[in-house]
Amino acid sequence: MIRSYRIWLEAYEEFRIELEEIAGSGDRLISIHRFRGKGRHTGIEDGGRYAYLWTFRDGKVIHFGTYRNPAEALEAAGLREERL
Repeated sequence: MIRSYRIWLEAYEEFRIELEEIAGSGDRLISIHRFRGKGRHTGIEDGGRYAYLWTFRDGKVIHFGTYRNPAEALEAAGLREERL
């Protein structure tokens, strides 16, 4: 996971990632984030929202999914889209 983040963030001269919300309960949670960045070579600013679906067992992560659309992550977890 750390390696994939490094590769993804190499393209940005500067970036900011903010946690907006944690939804769900029990062993399935959704973390919703906002990303803003400035391209290293182009100077173009980029941004958007994304989400992770976390599944835990005995306090450890057993599944981790990435969603470019937070509503899709909420749907995958069986939560309602209206939370957004």
